[in-house]
Amino acid sequence: MQKPAAPAPTNVTPAPAKPAVQNPDTIIEETIGEPDYLDPAVDYETAGGEVITNVYETLTWYNGTRADQIIPWLAERYEVSPDGMSYTFYLRKGIKFHDGTPFNATAVNYSLVRAIVIADPDGPAWMLGPIRGAEELMEKIWAGNATWDDVKAWLAK
Repeated sequence: MQKPAAPAPTNVTPAPAKPAVQNPDTIIEETIGEPDYLDPAVDYETAGGEVITNVYETLTWYNGTRADQIIPWLAERYEVSPDGMSYTFYLRKGIKFHDGTPFNATAVNYSLVRAIVIADPDGPAWMLGPIRGAEELMEKIWAGNATWDDVKAWLAK
């Protein structure tokens, strides 16, 4: 026995027309929360990190999902000493900050020293601990008993 055909619908409503895309060249991303800071020396949360990643340049970057493949960025190349204790970065020439200040070794050093001396306990400075003497200085800062003499002594190393 053959099944009877279904009756044709009588009140079919046409699908609504899709609205035109207002800004087809714009990507809008929604994140959870607002950035706490936009200063890479102290920000250590997702919302701020997403902005910082798109605003600041780094010495090196990683190759997508391969964190073991480092790509030179502001450093055109780098070398690691045989004992793994010294890193030499060869910086790109002719790069300037937005205000026209040249990007050079002084600027890189300033950025690293600034993060270490700020030593925000909730920030990323802990990652700079392997820099000679930085961890000891930051521990004193975090404990609340560091002095400017401690900072000056660390800078003199």
